Amino acid sequence: MTRTIVLGVPTREHVHALFMSDLVAAMRHHAPTGDEVRLALVLGSILCAQRTDVVRQALDMGGTHLLWLDTDMRVPPDVIGRLLAHGRPIVAANYQRRTPPFGPVAARNGAPLYTTPQSAGLEAVDHTGMGCMLVERAVFEAVPEPWFDTAWSAAERQHVGEDVFFCQKARAHGFPVLVDHDLSRQVGHIASVTLYPEHVQAPA
Repeated sequence: MTRTIVLGVPTREHVHALFMSDLVAAMRHHAPTGDEVRLALVLGSILCAQRTDVVRQALDMGGTHLLWLDTDMRVPPDVIGRLLAHGRPIVAANYQRRTPPFGPVAARNGAPLYTTPQSAGLEAVDHTGMGCMLVERAVFEAVPEPWFDTAWSAAERQHVGEDVFFCQKARAHGFPVLVDHDLSRQVGHIASVTLYPEHVQAPA
């Protein structure tokens, strides 16, 4: 059966050139499978609204799967097929945060989940980022709106991201959230940081 994979790309205005190169490479790599690959690019400044619009576009397109790709990500050419091959409702990459404090975007049992050299296969998590995440259509059909929100966490005394909100709500409706450790090692987060002398060590 032919699948329709919608690549969901929310952005403010501009996208990184390296991301665009990877996006084109991924679409070209997957083309021989016979699946239809379509793009839902939504411009704006309110991320929850953008993500909601992407989902609605994907559903209107008849998408069987929605692959979220943020415009500051680096992904391998075979990313689409590798995520699809798991046959799971929600599976994502566990990439690194691009601003301090650096660390993994995924959490398990309330603690950061690191993808180490020994990590392999799929692992269930509390939540993870949506910069590289494949979601089946059935998830959005079963989970009522709003799918995304920046809700207030009394325990943390701050707002949680829309990605955390989505993962929590999906899990509450019976959909586990998984990360692919093998893929994660090939997914990068394009960062822009200011370096000071103490950040750069002289050669030994």
